[in-house]
Amino acid sequence: MDSINLLILCPCTYGEGQLTAPEEKFYNYLCQFSPIRLTYYIAGVGDKNFGPAKFANAVNIFDHQLHQHSASPLASSLKIDYEDLPAAQQTVTDEITNFLRKGRDSNH
Repeated sequence: MDSINLLILCPCTYGEGQLTAPEEKFYNYLCQFSPIRLTYYIAGVGDKNFGPAKFANAVNIFDHQLHQHSASPLASSLKIDYEDLPAAQQTVTDEITNFLRKGRDSNH
């Protein structure tokens, strides 16, 4: 593979679904440019007790921003309840492995 333009993002929210300060800084950075042929994958951890609108809301925020800049998701973004971390870790590993395998196979 010559190069991979892949962003893997695992953002967090706090309170009522707001970004943390470091994530807000990175979000503002993303707003300043248009990625060229960027593929991304977002997996965010949250607490389902906050309800569907606020649960892992950082996933929604970053997914929307990257979509606005024509970046391509490698798979559907994943929202993980903090109680389901082991299963979610395997899902993330499988998605990234499949992506990398496809890229490697397409170069042979």
